[in-house]
Amino acid sequence: MISMINTLRTFITILNNIRHKVLFRIGSFLMGIFVFGSASIYYFEHTKNAGLKNFLDVLYFMVTTMSTVGFGDKVVVTVGGKIVVILAILLTIGALAAFSAVAATFFIEIKIREEMGMAHISQKDHTVIIGWNKKGPKILDMVSKREKRQVIIVAPLERKPVRFAWVSFVRGSHPVSTQDLVHASVENAASIILLADYSMKIHSDAMTAINCLLARKLNPKAKIISELLDPTSKEYLEKAGCDHIVGVGEVGGALLAATYLGEKKLTSFWDEIASM
Repeated sequence: MISMINTLRTFITILNNIRHKVLFRIGSFLMGIFVFGSASIYYFEHTKNAGLKNFLDVLYFMVTTMSTVGFGDKVVVTVGGKIVVILAILLTIGALAAFSAVAATFFIEIKIREEMGMAHISQKDHTVIIGWNKKGPKILDMVSKREKRQVIIVAPLERKPVRFAWVSFVRGSHPVSTQDLVHASVENAASIILLADYSMKIHSDAMTAINCLLARKLNPKAKIISELLDPTSKEYLEKAGCDHIVGVGEVGGALLAATYLGEKKLTSFWDEIASM
């Protein structure tokens, strides 16, 4: 997975370099067409065409011609002027087509970054879920029924694990780094949920505590809720700055979501626990 990420980052870097060079050349090319076309039209038309007798009229004509608007209020009458207009239109269309292709790569890159969790996401008063396990989708489903806050998942996954439009994804290391959390705008988050790593036989809670420490350092005011696997490790999470610690042996994801939502009555969640 690391090699794939590095390859993708290299590809995006190369794409950025190519795009900048191409955009500069396209811009220079269009400016050359505009300057050469304006000078040529003025040369051919200013003494023979009452509608293009001064340079301001020529500039206006070139702008409407190159933008393909073509109001028709000003036209060329000389053979030389008509040839220049034909060339200007053909070259401009080609340049604009190249520009559209470059613009398309820009939007493709944004989509790739978002799907692969490589983009910086600017949010405020949102929820950050650090880590991902089988309880994640259930928590999102339960939370979505009760509020519409944006959610950002930070986890060591290859791509965004869910397809909800209100959920974003940041690819994180294990444990997460400060940079990962900054990309998820943790410093502006209202709430943070820490999910345990079930793949670890031991020290999973220690990793959760490390994630909590980093999140608490970046955001002293956020409400932090953590999942606990081993009851003997509860002290670590308390020292790390968790506001609420939920043991997985109690009610799992249902209580995590309920605690996050600030529910005083948890009876509405008990029927959902059996399905998790």
